[in-house]
Amino acid sequence: MNTYIDIIGNNILKRMPEMKRGVWLAFLDKNGRVLHKQPGQNEYAFAGIEDLDDAYFYIRFRDEGQVSHSETPNAKKFASMQQFFRARYELRVVAVLRNAEPQCLEEKLRAAILTASLPQTATHANPTVEPVTSYLNAMNVLRKETPGEKERPFDVNMSFVALDFDLVVDVDVNLPVFCEAPCTGSAC
Repeated sequence: MNTYIDIIGNNILKRMPEMKRGVWLAFLDKNGRVLHKQPGQNEYAFAGIEDLDDAYFYIRFRDEGQVSHSETPNAKKFASMQQFFRARYELRVVAVLRNAEPQCLEEKLRAAILTASLPQTATHANPTVEPVTSYLNAMNVLRKETPGEKERPFDVNMSFVALDFDLVVDVDVNLPVFCEAPCTGSAC
């Protein structure tokens, strides 16, 4: 899943040169702060909206970081021992850009996410991105992304948009286990 998030985040940076930086994969802590684990460390850094942020986005889990699972109808199998299930990762991207038209910013963001080229592998099949809901009202985005905080003034020239989307992928249950401990007995 992290590979797909990397591809989506890098595609946003590629297709939206006005965005100068991005963070993925962030999460909400129990106090409603958006945090991101520092690479190679056990430390977490704040990744949410700040007063001076501009040309910035982050991708985070929605709500409680839920991943739902279901049966997959017609997963393509590469080997007979494969057994797929469908995983649905509930994600949100939040973008901050100065002097941007919110509708235009959301459209470009959505296009960058939907055009990310997600590869299919033996253990991950049919990866897709499904847009869910977009939020264009800056004050509503701020309220959703800074819950419990007292409202404070932001630069009126800043645009804040959020787009909820689901990353859906069919995941093989058996092949990773088989590859870690391949059968070598006489029955194989």
